[in-house]
Amino acid sequence: MGKHVELPNQLAIRVTSEVSIRLMRRLDSKEFFQMVDRYRSDLRTWLSWVDNVSCEEDIALRYDQSEKNRSEGNSLRLFVLYDESIIGMLAAKKIDWASNRAELSYSLAPSFCFAPDGTIQTRLFSKGI
Repeated sequence: MGKHVELPNQLAIRVTSEVSIRLMRRLDSKEFFQMVDRYRSDLRTWLSWVDNVSCEEDIALRYDQSEKNRSEGNSLRLFVLYDESIIGMLAAKKIDWASNRAELSYSLAPSFCFAPDGTIQTRLFSKGI
């Protein structure tokens, strides 16, 4: 059984002037679905669930499961935003509170990447184009 963790529903953390992270919200289903749909062929390599998502409601159902897992203390999923637009997701999964361990993963839209210093850049910028 997980540990119950209380987090504000609107938790948002500014990382840089352009990048922030925030808890997944059901009201973001449309925007997140549009990103998934736009980059489906690239994302399916890394995200096994992409082909099971065919509409906004599928994303909303994933949110409901994510919220249940968060409330039980089993996982935490956050959106990555660039200039307030969703560009990806961060996840802490399989949280083991007894040993203070979790699996961490992230996915970003293909047009973004992490730079060596840990910041997020557009791929065009990082390639100097």
